[in-house]
Amino acid sequence: TNVKKIGEEIIKDCYSAFAKSYDTKLGGFGSAPKFPRPVELNVLFRYYFRFGTSTEKKNQEQAKRALDMCIRTLECMGNGGIYDHIGGGFHRYSVDEYWHVPHFEKMLYDNAQLVNSYLEGFRITKNPWFKRICEETLLYLQRDLTHPDGGIYSAEDADSLPLPNDKKKKEGAFYVWKESEIDKILDKNEAKVLKCYYGVEANGNCTLSERSDPHNEFVGLNVLLKRKTVQETAKQCQIEDEQEVEQLLIAGLFFFFLKKKKVWTVDIDLFVATTKRTFFF
Repeated sequence: TNVKKIGEEIIKDCYSAFAKSYDTKLGGFGSAPKFPRPVELNVLFRYYFRFGTSTEKKNQEQAKRALDMCIRTLECMGNGGIYDHIGGGFHRYSVDEYWHVPHFEKMLYDNAQLVNSYLEGFRITKNPWFKRICEETLLYLQRDLTHPDGGIYSAEDADSLPLPNDKKKKEGAFYVWKESEIDKILDKNEAKVLKCYYGVEANGNCTLSERSDPHNEFVGLNVLLKRKTVQETAKQCQIEDEQEVEQLLIAGLFFFFLKKKKVWTVDIDLFVATTKRTFFF
């Protein structure tokens, strides 16, 4: 029908536009600042489902590329500092091209839509990591953006107090760490593994790009991002059992989470009705 033909033309135009702006190395679309753009991911997933079984070779190849763009982007975002590896949930956007240093605001509508994107990724790839990101993000929304009296918050502020008794808020203070803080909170083995896996450095790690910290706000501070695999971490930390590395990472993140909740200093804003519909899909 004409309606079906128009629909196919539109989605093909979308595919072409997204493919041109796609970052083949680091995932995502366009240059920094990088936004998650779950709507674009979901359009590409639809393209894959629509044309993946086409009898035309060109359609099949483009469908495969659409899927590859989605999966690579989900992987890079999930590895990056835009994702909260301790408490779950995604920040608003990354100021650099590496998905590393984010604008630390967390939006309800972003996270609700990204859950759908990661669920699509899990449905196709059966990658349990995608499933875990969904679970952690939903837990974050339920735990931190749900009011005990029944309301749902629309966002978490980007600025927070470095310490509960401080007077002045700073960008991302609640989410950045000195190496010495990690050493103080965790035991020696947990700290060693976590610092290796998440790229923690004594002088701070917000130096991947000139865009990461243009105003020198995070000198000496670290934003957690996955820099090594479990296998690479085991080798560097001289641990024979990779399962031990995973257990140490889990333990380390758990104690980090307990520490964070004790010094919760982030402001959150109440939801509006239109946002509530997004959360409930």
